[in-house]
Amino acid sequence: MSLRRLINPSVTSNERYSNYNIESLTISTIKEMLSNSFIDGVFGIEAFRVTNRENYTFFSQPNYDCKLTTIRNNSAQYLNSNSENTTFAQLYLSKPSMFPIEMNTPTTFLEIINSIIPSHINYKYQLLLVYRQDNWRDKIVEQYNDYLNGVQNPSDNGLFRKIQRSITEKIDELLKWEQRHSEIKEVEQKLNENGFRYNIRLALIGGSKLEREYSLSKIENEINKYSYTNEWLVDHKINFKYGSEIVNNRVLDYQSKNHTLSESELLQFIVLENKTQVNENVNLIDNGKEENNLIELLPKGNDIKQFDGNDLADKFLSALRELKSFRGNMEVVKCQSGTTSMKITFKMPKQLKFSEINKPNTISDIQIKMGVKYLQIKQGINVGEIDIMLPLEKRQKVFLANYIDNEEFKEFANNHPLPFLVGVDDIGNPIYSCMSKIKHLLVAGSTGSGKSVWLNQLILTLLIYKKPSELELFMIDIKQVELVQFSSFNHVQSVITEANEAVKLLSQLIAEMNRRYELFKNARVKNIRLYNKKSKNKLPYILCIIDEYAELTSKNNDVHSYIQSLTQLSRACGIHLIIATQRPSIDVISGTIKSNLPSKIGFRCANKRSYLTFLNTSPKFELLGNGDGVMDFEGQSDEHIRFQGVLIVDDPNDEDLEGKLINKIANQIKNEKVMVKLPEVDELEEESDLNKLKRVIANTGETRVSPLRNLMKININKLNDLMRDLVEEEWLEAPKTKQSGYRLIISEEERLKWKS
Repeated sequence: MSLRRLINPSVTSNERYSNYNIESLTISTIKEMLSNSFIDGVFGIEAFRVTNRENYTFFSQPNYDCKLTTIRNNSAQYLNSNSENTTFAQLYLSKPSMFPIEMNTPTTFLEIINSIIPSHINYKYQLLLVYRQDNWRDKIVEQYNDYLNGVQNPSDNGLFRKIQRSITEKIDELLKWEQRHSEIKEVEQKLNENGFRYNIRLALIGGSKLEREYSLSKIENEINKYSYTNEWLVDHKINFKYGSEIVNNRVLDYQSKNHTLSESELLQFIVLENKTQVNENVNLIDNGKEENNLIELLPKGNDIKQFDGNDLADKFLSALRELKSFRGNMEVVKCQSGTTSMKITFKMPKQLKFSEINKPNTISDIQIKMGVKYLQIKQGINVGEIDIMLPLEKRQKVFLANYIDNEEFKEFANNHPLPFLVGVDDIGNPIYSCMSKIKHLLVAGSTGSGKSVWLNQLILTLLIYKKPSELELFMIDIKQVELVQFSSFNHVQSVITEANEAVKLLSQLIAEMNRRYELFKNARVKNIRLYNKKSKNKLPYILCIIDEYAELTSKNNDVHSYIQSLTQLSRACGIHLIIATQRPSIDVISGTIKSNLPSKIGFRCANKRSYLTFLNTSPKFELLGNGDGVMDFEGQSDEHIRFQGVLIVDDPNDEDLEGKLINKIANQIKNEKVMVKLPEVDELEEESDLNKLKRVIANTGETRVSPLRNLMKININKLNDLMRDLVEEEWLEAPKTKQSGYRLIISEEERLKWKS
């Protein structure tokens, strides 16, 4: 060991270790242990949990005189793991070691990890220590003096500290004011104790990668509840090969040479006298407070960063003055950053008119001069103000948990039966809504636009916040891609993947709608809210979600008529529809259905014609994809409101991460499934093509061959034969000339018989 010290004076591991079995380590034992000088050697503790059985090991150099029981064959030292089932993590301090951590915590580190890591995940906890014999105290004294004299965060590097001191002195000289910091009394305590170089590591084995990383995130949050002048960071992006090597061989990493903890700071990481019970059912639901625990499974992101918009404001004013000569100044009132754009509010001079700068050509010219992808100019909230919207260079990601795990949304959810998050607006404020208020919803967007992620987060929010007795879900997923993953939730009555079964379900929902209105009539109420107030037998809300509507209608065109009936009549009885499609074309979204789906969510589409089909007018801004959306809800003041959809999770390396999390949440819900029996309907016989054509003509009034061919999706020759049959049945009058078309001649009474 002495020869090794000559070559490498910084000890990082031992050539050999002695291992000792320990049942507990009390505070007094630890203080006695740490007061001794383990010169030249690495020592520490390891805690293992394998299939809910725990054991603890103390290890050191063989020459340490120890009264503990020696372990001859410590096979547990070496992990039986692989890159798929293991995550390595290491704890670092966010600031230099001069800033002490909390020395008197109410819980130990082992108690924290045992209470957080689920029982089906095994773990190995490792603490490596080396007694410091270098000049670490002198270094901390220098850092502490620099801190007291105004240096905010003194570096571990002496040269950098010298630069920091110089900069601080220059600032003090410039401002004619000396910056000083208050004393930290624990620094003196730290200097009076032994110091130790350290590594604190965790290896989690088993479960999913999501579960392991989520547990580590919770551990980081828990240990920082007791943070003082310093905070812990948990790095879990450690390569498997490297992690296995340093953990199995008990090697300190290079970065630890600058890290020092004192005896008092180390106590919480070594004490074993109060073992805690392993949390067998981590995050399970109890006492009806399910949403609180389920939301904890959702990862949270960072808050939206605010950027300085003064440079952009100057560029805008410079470009505007080149195009429009005006007297007076435009003052910047405020700059606000959102997820995709920045809003800059100006005070308009009286000499400049809003109509002069809000012309499309003027906006395009300003945009070109500024060199930005898009620019929007809107009237401000206050009198005489305008808002300009400019794109951020890098979009900021936002996560579902950040916006539904707060008092604001919880209060909203308590007061609304079907609450959900639309997204965040252009300055990062959440937009909440309720399906019972908007009745039905049409969602459109091409592949990669964020439509599916948006739909998933809406469904998940409802599933977390509402019980199966309050909400029943019926899903139609013809492509069997997105909605099938929700089938294990107790709220979900069925996920239908066959077109004919889908038609039967829609028919049953119409029957249920009629049954409910009969109940309302007898109870002398007009809607589900009033009925549930009056009746002991509460009716649950029903939400029917249809994904890939275009695919469904292509397989069975009768769907249109059932959807039309439901959207027209089911609003008050608590039955609501969400219809999603990648292809919002005229043949998929008819005018009648669109008029009965007045609330719409749009994401990036293939062309402008698609926006015109379901929104009536194109948005004034370009949607960028990946959750950048527009809402057009019934009753909203602005025609189009832009928003950014939220993510449930985000891991480009694991496309199935969202599905795994959804499945985990489903497994955590204790509520029993409420089996619902919809009214029985007659088996739907396959309708003849002639009767289908009659129904289409009766519902649409269309008699032209080309549109009817698109609606019927049949061969032109077959359609011509059917049209001739209708002429013979005196439904239609044949064309008198080549230029004229067929004319509908049946009575209104006959037409009503065929109308769905």
